[in-house]
Amino acid sequence: MTGSRDATVIVWDVLLTAASNGAFVREVPRHVLYGHDDEVTCVTINTDLDIVASGSLDGTMILYEFRSGEYLRTISVSSQYAVTEVAISSNAYLAALCAVRLSFFC
Repeated sequence: MTGSRDATVIVWDVLLTAASNGAFVREVPRHVLYGHDDEVTCVTINTDLDIVASGSLDGTMILYEFRSGEYLRTISVSSQYAVTEVAISSNAYLAALCAVRLSFFC
């Protein structure tokens, strides 16, 4: 999974190759996920729970289904904070680390 400055999250398929004991990423993504209004700063995935989570400079954490890419919900912290880390426990608890978002005006 990757997060981008263009506010998208991309879920990639990673395929293991038995012959060479290696792995490669498919060129075409599994899902391109939308919903953030600013740069994506962090992503996490729990395939057992079928949940993908992303955090953004816009102060939101968004949840999606891993297999279908379906949007589940947005959790808003505040536009004054950036979500810098997200985590999903095996019991489906969500955690987010937020930092004050600094703005500089000239």
